[in-house]
Amino acid sequence: MRPTPAEELGALRRILESVIAPALEDDYLRTQLRHVTNTMVRLTADWNRALPDLRSENEEMEAFLAEFSLPDSTTITHYEAEGDLGFDQVNERHQYLRGLLVTLVRGLEQSEENIAVLEARRKIHTFLVASSERWIG
Repeated sequence: MRPTPAEELGALRRILESVIAPALEDDYLRTQLRHVTNTMVRLTADWNRALPDLRSENEEMEAFLAEFSLPDSTTITHYEAEGDLGFDQVNERHQYLRGLLVTLVRGLEQSEENIAVLEARRKIHTFLVASSERWIG
């Protein structure tokens, strides 16, 4: 989709800097505008990283889920060309995979506790902690 959100943020920032900033005479308003444009720069950088990060997490989650027998004969549909998909489609895929993970966890909750179930829970716990740590830095 063009323009991308990052391109739109960049265009808005340029308008603020080239049209609005020169018209501001109040120092306080100039400072506030500078904070806004700096925030827009950070949001643009974050947005540019979001799609590759989400694609990477999808690949990792897909590989992780493939290690398990999912309940109700659930199968994981693999997108060979996820690199061609936009953010909305990749995010939809991410939600789908997270849903499969929830299905797996719920199936384990209903299973009789044994060594295999405990090991599966440990693997899921380890995966979720590692995945979360990547997102929070």
